[in-house]
Order: sequence, then structure tokens, then C-alpha cells
Amino acid sequence: MQRGTYGVGAMLLWMIVNSVLAPTEVTAASGQEIYQKRCQSCHGPDGKGNPKLAEMLKLKAETLDLTTPAVLGKPEAELLKAIADGKGKMPPFGKTLGEQDQRAVLTYIRQLAKGSR
Repeated sequence: MQRGTYGVGAMLLWMIVNSVLAPTEVTAASGQEIYQKRCQSCHGPDGKGNPKLAEMLKLKAETLDLTTPAVLGKPEAELLKAIADGKGKMPPFGKTLGEQDQRAVLTYIRQLAKGSR
């Protein structure tokens, strides 16, 4: 009888660990996919911005750079609000991206920034 109890315990432990760790992997992958479809044209493949678009929109190039300390130093809530509600000339994505997708994009942007240092 105890043998079955250990099997159930191991199964529960596996389910808990999997549910905690798996979303992080999915988040980064889905964030990359969303970023490439919805953000990359303005913010560039590396998150440093699209200089030609900045010029066309009459913005400073650094305005579109997501890898700067000024952007990365902002609280998560402020960055998520910018994604959801838009900011400046950036359109809002709150109606087209759910909260989990918005967080996934932010996670991916932070990974981009780490890679650019």
C-alpha cells in the first residue's frame, strides 16, 4: 500500500514542478513570436529600434530602443501599461493581447536587453 502512495506523491510533485517551470519556457517562446509579429517593425529585431521608422515618425531613434536603462529601469506595471494602453505614437495592444501575452512580450524584451549588453 505504501508503494502506491509514493507513486501518487511523485506524480503530484512532478505536476507541481511542471506547472511552475513550464510557463516560463512557454512565456519566453510565445513572447518572441508575438514580438516578431507586433513589435519588431518599430522596435527592431534586437529591441534597439528602427531608425528609419523613427525618422519617418519624427522621433528620436532612442525613443524606439527598448534596451536602454531608462526603459528597463521602469517598474513592470508601467511597462505593461504601455503595452496595454499604448504610449506616444505606439498603439495600444490591450484589446488584442491578453495579460499573459503582454507579460510574455515583456519577458522577451528583457531577454533581448540582456543579450545586447
